[in-house]
Amino acid sequence: MNDAIRAAQQAYHPATFRLPVTFDYPLGGIVGRTAIGLVLLAIGAALLLQSGVVSMVGAAILGLIGVVVTASNLRALIDAGRRRIVIDQDGVEIRYGFSRRHYRFLDYSDYRITRLGFRRFLAALPI
Repeated sequence: MNDAIRAAQQAYHPATFRLPVTFDYPLGGIVGRTAIGLVLLAIGAALLLQSGVVSMVGAAILGLIGVVVTASNLRALIDAGRRRIVIDQDGVEIRYGFSRRHYRFLDYSDYRITRLGFRRFLAALPI
């Protein structure tokens, strides 16, 4: 077998013909997380009506977290491109809300879907 035939055979990877693959986040989960953000924002607003330093600090923290969570999830609801997991030949790209992360296959050895509480995450073990 000559080098040209060997190179052509090594370049043939049947799994790569189906890539890129795109997975969308479920809309129900996004709506639920948006509701959680709105509840945090409402609790922060209710704490603003209380007097005291502790309630003001709590209101600021809960309000800020509520705004970030709500805005990120609203962006994911409005823009379908911001709620996807894309797997291509280079790696895995996660787009959600304001976040966009890319995990290259060369940098990680194992990918798993793990649970933390009620939520599932993509976990990647570095090489």
